[in-house]
Amino acid sequence: GECSESEQEHYRTHLTTSIDRLQAGNPRPDILLLNYYDLADNQSGWLQLVPGYSIYAGLSQDVIVATNIIREVAEAKGCYHIDIYTEFMYHCYGIDINGFSRHDEPDYVKRPLDLLDLTTGDIHPVTAGYRAIHLKVYEQLKLLKAINDAVPETWLETAQQVAISSTGSFY
Repeated sequence: GECSESEQEHYRTHLTTSIDRLQAGNPRPDILLLNYYDLADNQSGWLQLVPGYSIYAGLSQDVIVATNIIREVAEAKGCYHIDIYTEFMYHCYGIDINGFSRHDEPDYVKRPLDLLDLTTGDIHPVTAGYRAIHLKVYEQLKLLKAINDAVPETWLETAQQVAISSTGSFY
């Protein structure tokens, strides 16, 4: 179903409360907030035609709403927002209303074995998807380091080693 106004406000309130608790610490931490990615590549409306999955037809819109809430809260609370939504767009399922994929194999998630049985897919990224998330976070950490030396050098060294070990070379 769709995310109601009260559910949106509940989500915003709990996210804000969590950040307030973290920011109450001493020293005050830098907080990076990642938003959601849309498994349906903004095409979830077709799910209304799949028996048992029509309740997910509003998924793409709900992801947009949640992503906007995360961005707004990050801005209001002085956190850093990392946009995963845009990075993942058109790298997931992206199936149109006729059941045709926009690409043969999604880049960042496991394709369902049967398009009419979505339980054979997975909502979690595959290695390439995790690599894309890692790169976005690493880029933000490098930027923070360059701007205000807010990131300990050991974080960057660790992130670089993870990048090298997972790809065989640094991005």
